[in-house]
Amino acid sequence: MSDGESVDNGVAENDQGEDNDQASSVWGSERPRKPDEELVNYIASVGGSLASAISERERKVLVANVFSEISKNEASLAGNKKCSVVIEQLLKEISKLSVKKRERILRVFICNCRPYFGWLCYNRFSSHVIQTLFGSVFSVFNNEDADSNTVNNSVENDEEEHESDSEDENNEDDEDLPSLQDMVTDLTERLVNTEEWWNLMFDQCGTHTLRSLICLLSQQNPSLVLKKPPKGKSRRYKSLIAPKGNFQQVNGSTNKNEEFNKLLVLMLSTASRWEATDTQEACKNNFASPVLQLLLDVTATAKSKPKKNKSKNNSRAWETLVNKILSGGTEMKDQFKELSCHPICSHVIQIIVTKCSNTFFNEHIFNDCLKGNLSELSSHHVANYVIQHALSDLREQDQISIAFDELEGGISSSLLNNHLGVVWKLAESCANELVSDSLQKRVCKAILNGIRASRSNMGRMSSIQALIGLSNIPKSISDDPESKEGDLSEKQKNVKLSVNVLGVFVSASLLRFRPGTNRAVLESIASIEAAELATLCKDPVAGKHLIETIMDLPKGHAWVRQRILNKLVPDFVISISENRFGWHVIRKGFDNGTTNEKVRIVKSLAKSSSRLAGNTFGARLLNHCKVQLYKQHPDHWNRDQNQNKHRQSKKKENMKNWLDDLEAVNKSAPKKKKRKKNSS
Repeated sequence: MSDGESVDNGVAENDQGEDNDQASSVWGSERPRKPDEELVNYIASVGGSLASAISERERKVLVANVFSEISKNEASLAGNKKCSVVIEQLLKEISKLSVKKRERILRVFICNCRPYFGWLCYNRFSSHVIQTLFGSVFSVFNNEDADSNTVNNSVENDEEEHESDSEDENNEDDEDLPSLQDMVTDLTERLVNTEEWWNLMFDQCGTHTLRSLICLLSQQNPSLVLKKPPKGKSRRYKSLIAPKGNFQQVNGSTNKNEEFNKLLVLMLSTASRWEATDTQEACKNNFASPVLQLLLDVTATAKSKPKKNKSKNNSRAWETLVNKILSGGTEMKDQFKELSCHPICSHVIQIIVTKCSNTFFNEHIFNDCLKGNLSELSSHHVANYVIQHALSDLREQDQISIAFDELEGGISSSLLNNHLGVVWKLAESCANELVSDSLQKRVCKAILNGIRASRSNMGRMSSIQALIGLSNIPKSISDDPESKEGDLSEKQKNVKLSVNVLGVFVSASLLRFRPGTNRAVLESIASIEAAELATLCKDPVAGKHLIETIMDLPKGHAWVRQRILNKLVPDFVISISENRFGWHVIRKGFDNGTTNEKVRIVKSLAKSSSRLAGNTFGARLLNHCKVQLYKQHPDHWNRDQNQNKHRQSKKKENMKNWLDDLEAVNKSAPKKKKRKKNSS
């Protein structure tokens, strides 16, 4: 595609003049004219200047001057293949300017683009500029990066303020422009009232601009919410450890802008009036579905606490839209099953399951849709993700018991096919204070039996060892009792351990069960060989979520920590202490261990203190365990550890007393009686 191919050559010949001033006050869909070749070359040179190493002050002056030079040509440049990238970079660079300058530049930019805004949203190049534009508007609303780079230079701040004041005096026309909030409000109302946002939803470029607008209205940074997930191995791991109910953390902050809240409710109310067939068509579309997901997420009131008068209208419209999605002329149970198995619409169902109110979940989602379908949906390659979200949000113990009864028979097949997501979420939901001991015992027994049934070639491996995939440790390391610690550490450096991340998470969830309910799981972990335990300590996933969790277990599980430390101390302490992940295991084992265990750890560290002192993590561990004090004055070290133990117990006792007093005060406080409304 050539540079001018993205814009029309002969359309929109409204240059400077009265006609252009009148047109700029109306949102339109005209095509901008082709930019001049001289202007294109100028923007290309600006891109080169921004890429060069110029000072911050020169960069600010350049950005402000460029926006004044391209005035009335913003739309033409945004639709150009080469210039759109530079315009995006310029919009990002204005975050370093003062808030007044940013606001003035953005007001002029949006006003000059209004006659062409509809066309810009659909264009493959200018749509990216509009997304960046909304991100810059968000930074103004939230006062981000306001003079953050010039705080330490008061002279430059004074000069910038003087320049901004003089520019404001010279640009009297800018005072007649509407504010940024008024322009965003006007744009949203026009899109909703004219049903133009329906067309934007189904367009490949328009869907991104519409999602950016929704993010802006919900006071979320579009550049962060719509950011692409990381590539490679870290993508899966980061998605697994993301916070519960996370849609790129859209609901991370409350929206304090009442005008924008009304616009979101307006969009939700309009969507709730669509026909059921149209709503389901949008759910199944590649481009429209993410818009509905975001709208349902940011307008949900079940997990937030908005004002009462706003919550009623919002929740009513939200549930109306959800009912249309789940009841498309058939029974809700069949419709839920069909949509959950759809590769695109299943993401909408996940948002509904995690964001609906307790009443809606209990009456409609669980009783009408999930109950009786859990086993079948959990084995589906798409619908199992819906079941995982549902298991994470089970509200009552009866629901957890029913879910386990339905899923118990499919645990072995899930483990056999390495589909551990449902098993993980089931174990995580059972690690709850409301769940009875008998149910936790049943869950542990079912998972361990499923591991044995699905791993026919386990051999001498324990159940947890097979679950986390710990079977690639060379025998020369694990079976050589005469190897010295130094030789073992050198061999282990060349060992590439690849654990099953979901298997580790299942094991970590089982560890959170109450003492006495997971004895078989703990025995299975404690039976792992010493060399394999040392390798697990150095793994970023297994070390943090499995071994460190064991070190932090309460007194009822102290025997497991003791058996693991007996295997690691003293042969593997040095190699683990030198590892960036492993030294946390030794630190927690020292903090939570008995006096004898602490002495054994310190003695092992003291023997190689000179070696550890040259290592970053080993030096931290030496300082934490006060090895130097132990070497010089063992009596003082013992006295110091006893005092620390007494202080920790005192803190726990004070905290427990404070919580008990707080609970007693809450129980004795008189409850407010609700006033009955007059029927008249």
